[in-house]
Amino acid sequence: MEFEKFKPIPRLSKRWCFITEKIDGTNGCVVIKEITAEEFESPAMFPNALCCVTVDDRYYAVAAQSRNRFVTPEDDNYGFARWVDSSALGLANILGPGHHYGEWWGSGIQRNYGLTRGQRYFSLFNTRRWTDTREAAGFDPIPGLDVVPLLYEGAWSEEAIDEAMNDLADTGSYAQPFYSNPEGIVVFDTLTGQFYKKTFDDTHKGAPK
Repeated sequence: MEFEKFKPIPRLSKRWCFITEKIDGTNGCVVIKEITAEEFESPAMFPNALCCVTVDDRYYAVAAQSRNRFVTPEDDNYGFARWVDSSALGLANILGPGHHYGEWWGSGIQRNYGLTRGQRYFSLFNTRRWTDTREAAGFDPIPGLDVVPLLYEGAWSEEAIDEAMNDLADTGSYAQPFYSNPEGIVVFDTLTGQFYKKTFDDTHKGAPK
């Protein structure tokens, strides 16, 4: 028989949320792993890596994921691996080690957002770490790197969720201004550590089409 401690009960009054625009693209992840100088000389040790790069005497292996697998320029997901490979040095320098999840979206992907000339973007999900402006986040050196638009940050509120949906319905997408058919929102709940989505397709039948 083992002792099992009762889990602490979080205070509901401290429930906080971040509401962002849900972008209709494809899930992606930039994987950056710090490695040793010896490992840098043996890239075969990292079979899923696209490349290895050096930033300020530090060494990194860089890879790209779709939702279910590692991707490469030869076996890609809408060109995401090609973009990560070509941007690897800047991504390692700005993002640092970790799994950096986001949405790869734009021309030729899902609803396109009115982009027809090959314009594609990678918008990071983690607004708690990155700001909602490219300039403040230091992303300008990397074309296509961005953050999902932050619509609300504050105490959990059904009213705030409804207001965010209504705002998108009235103004259109913030990720791609003047695009009038946004998909919906994603709500990150700090109490549960869980993301939740709400889309116009299943909640706002009167939203713009």
